[in-house]
Parts: sequence; C-alpha cells; structure tokens
Amino acid sequence: MPDFCRAPPARPSRLRVEHLAAAFGIGTTLPRFSWWLPDWAERQLAYCIRTDNGWDTGRVESSDSVLVEYAGPPLTSGQRVSWQVKVWTNEGESEWSDAQVFELGLLEAGDWSARWIAPVESELPPAGRRPAMLVRGEFELPDLPVAGARLYATAHGIYEAFVNGRRAGDAELTPGFTEYRDRLQVQTYDIAGLLRPGRNAIGAILSDGWFRGQVGLPRAHDQWGSDLGFLAQMRFDFADGSAAVGGTGSEWRSNAVGDRDRRSDRRPVGRSDARRRRLE
Repeated sequence: MPDFCRAPPARPSRLRVEHLAAAFGIGTTLPRFSWWLPDWAERQLAYCIRTDNGWDTGRVESSDSVLVEYAGPPLTSGQRVSWQVKVWTNEGESEWSDAQVFELGLLEAGDWSARWIAPVESELPPAGRRPAMLVRGEFELPDLPVAGARLYATAHGIYEAFVNGRRAGDAELTPGFTEYRDRLQVQTYDIAGLLRPGRNAIGAILSDGWFRGQVGLPRAHDQWGSDLGFLAQMRFDFADGSAAVGGTGSEWRSNAVGDRDRRSDRRPVGRSDARRRRLE
C-alpha cells in the first residue's frame, strides 16, 4: 500500500520530559511530561500515564498535554524510568505511545565522590589575555562490555569535555551563566560510545567565561573568583551487572592550551574549595 494511503499513527508521539527528547541528567524529582496528540486529533479529553516503577494515573479528565507533573513513587539519583501515555480525543481512545525513558542526574551532594580541581596558573596574564587551560586525567576500564556510561560535569568558567580525544556532547558555553556563589548547573553526557577497554583519557578545556572573564559595560573581571575550577564524575555500568565510578582528583594534570615548550602538562592540578556551592 502506498504510504499516502496508510492510516496516521493512532497514538501520542514526540514524548518529552522537561522539554527533552534525550531526557537524562534530569535535575528534579518532580519531572514534567509533554506529548503530541495523535494525527488528526483536534482536542484532548483525557489522558493516562503509566511508568515501569508502578505509577499509573488512571484516566485523568484533562486537556493538559504539556508539562504534566510526575506524581509517582519517590525518585532517586541516577534512576531510570520508562513511561508511556495514552489519550482520549475527539477521535476516540488512542493506543499507548511508544515507551520513553528518562534518567535522573546526581541530586544530592553526597552523590559526588569526585573532587573539584583547579589548573595550575603560575603566571596569570591580565584579564582578556588569559589562555585557555587544559585539565586531563586517565582511567582504566576492564575488558567488559559497557552497558551505559555517564559523565557529569560543571566548572568555574566555561568548559568543553573530551573523552579519548572526542568531544562529549555538543552544548556550547557550558555550564552557562549563573549566580556562581549559590548555584551551578551540571551537564550530563552519554559517553558509552567514546570508551574503550583498558586505558582511557578524559580532559576538559577551561576558559574564563562569565566566572572571571570581562563582563558587562565596564568590562569588570574576576567577579565570582580568580581561579578556574572543574568538577567531573563518571559512572560506568557493565553488562555483567557491575559498576564503577571515577572522576576529577589529585592525579589529574594541567597545562595552558598550546603551551608545549614548558611541558606544564606535568603539573599536578590544585584543589578547589568550591564544593560548598550548590550543584544542579
């Protein structure tokens, strides 16, 4: 049968959690769900959401299909939940949607075993002339299939993270502007496809950004601090059910980007006191 003769999908589509299709690293225990109605439906009369952790709304008489808040069992850091939705519209009762998965990030300070690090900057040029800094570490993985791997990262300054020389994610200017004294955004990356058995390398390029760069009409600098910082934690889940965690620490090294003559890549990183700040 030609495609133009086929019936449209009779189920909700484009499921989102907190506006995200790839919804991992969610920073709230009350995530919100959104979906599109089946094709040709003009209005929604009711919906039903179900999850694989035991939540089932039953039929809810409502036209809401955007940012419907979760109200199931309590969620915890790193938890993965599969969900589906069905709707009743002017066209009748739909089929269940395809399943979509969301995953929570690291929600509590106690979830972090990694430590803040700071690149060594022995000679700090004037604001506006400071080079980007590279921080780098290595880790070993067993010769086991990796079922899943996450990188959680944030910084004082802006950063780009790399695993084995390949960029993690495609977001720019992370972690984004914030009130650094009180709050930091944390990005979550799927890095399973960047890993290999044995020795692996992880690094990040750091630069001033809003944290200590020249900002605003007066080009003021160092408004939140004078030292760059980086915090990263990785979790590896293996096919045999085992798991491992690693991250930033005293064994990492730093150098100025492009600074090869001084061999400053051998310099150990410093330790930052930024742990007290809230992470989100």
